[in-house]
Amino acid sequence: MGARALGELRPAPSYRQLLLLDGFARLAVAALCARVALSMGQVTVVLLVLEQYRSPGLAGLAVCLSIAPGLLVSPLAGALLDRYPRVRLIRVDHVVAALSLLLVAGLSATGRLSPWLLLTALTVSSLTTPLSDTGTRAMLPAVVPSRLWDKANALDSGGYVVAGLLGPPLGGVLVGSAGPAVAIVVTGALHACAALTVGGVADPRRTEADGGALAGRVLDGLRYVLAHPTLRGLAVSVSLRNVGPGVLVVALPALAAQRLHAGPAVIGALFAVLGLAGVISGVVSGSASTEGRERNLLAGGIAGSALGLAVVATADTVAQTVIGMIVIGLSTGPLDVSLFSLRQRCTEVTVQGRAFAVSMALNYVGLPLGSAIAGPLVQWSAAMALLLAAAASAVAAALGLVLIPRRQ
Repeated sequence: MGARALGELRPAPSYRQLLLLDGFARLAVAALCARVALSMGQVTVVLLVLEQYRSPGLAGLAVCLSIAPGLLVSPLAGALLDRYPRVRLIRVDHVVAALSLLLVAGLSATGRLSPWLLLTALTVSSLTTPLSDTGTRAMLPAVVPSRLWDKANALDSGGYVVAGLLGPPLGGVLVGSAGPAVAIVVTGALHACAALTVGGVADPRRTEADGGALAGRVLDGLRYVLAHPTLRGLAVSVSLRNVGPGVLVVALPALAAQRLHAGPAVIGALFAVLGLAGVISGVVSGSASTEGRERNLLAGGIAGSALGLAVVATADTVAQTVIGMIVIGLSTGPLDVSLFSLRQRCTEVTVQGRAFAVSMALNYVGLPLGSAIAGPLVQWSAAMALLLAAAASAVAAALGLVLIPRRQ
């Protein structure tokens, strides 16, 4: 029987095949719990700071410190993930995050939460974040066959947007009804659930031991990414695009309060709209292979997010803001699926832990930078902060087309 006939007999890739893979469902559920906790936590921390300290600048710094320290240690996290059992390291992060958040909740409930204690707890929690974030992404090629990568990446992207759908409104409702301390306790409990769930996933065996000094492995990951034209192009374009979400999480609550006269529940609902649109676009984007089209899909998704941010910045009503959030959400699917698939296809298997950690860290640099910039800008004009974020995304779309090679 010919190769063509064999290909015709093989079932077409489906989401059902993916969910039946050993370990994938547990990995996906644990990642979803953690991502809901992270998205809920960012909004909750911003609302807590605005309620207790009435300082947009401190809110921006808090979001920045919940992300930036982890990005700085990502190369080390990648080297550890290439050397030691990944599932064990993923669980370490979830436990550290749960304990840090429960500490913040306890101090807040007793009136002992000073700004420096809050910032310290967020920094400690951030330092281990790459272990679960990168660890989960590095586990996917190990447990999923290559023909299902686009489907796996669509669900992985969908996990982020489902987290955006559930986390912010849950955080807003809990802060409004029960107070910030209760909302933070729920966030910590989600991390604990993630730690318990991922514990049932079997760690894939390495084909060979990763020897050598740990510092040398860290430098290897940095050199690999910086020397790789595709990963280097992704680092520049995606990091600049991610300034937008970093600004949005700080600027939208301020814009909603000042211009729309809306409270935490409405703010959470707006983020939920973005998440719902992202889920739809993610599933659609994963329904067909992205191979050979990743560059154009990526640039189109970044351009769409620029348009959505501009609509939100100029909105005068809740309905107009909803339209902008939908546009941002719809752009997320093609952007994430093409980004994840392109990175997997162009990275050698033996360095995926290190390379993914460095690449993801560089891609995420824009998030804390955007939040840090948004803090002082929002005190002047939340709309102007969002317009600057839209401009950054527009430039990022153009840079993606220029810097990422047409052929891999």
